[in-house]
Amino acid sequence: MASPLLKQRFDLETGRCLDDEEVAVAVYPVRAALLDPALSQAGGRPG
Repeated sequence: MASPLLKQRFDLETGRCLDDEEVAVAVYPVRAALLDPALSQAGGRPG
């Protein structure tokens, strides 16, 4: 992931900045879930 303002790139698993070792962002555990099966078959669009 990259910051659009400062152009810093971050590791999504650790939050560590890849461009400046003194910078980091908070990370949180997440789960991905498919809420509407129709979206996966239509390329992300219903119908």
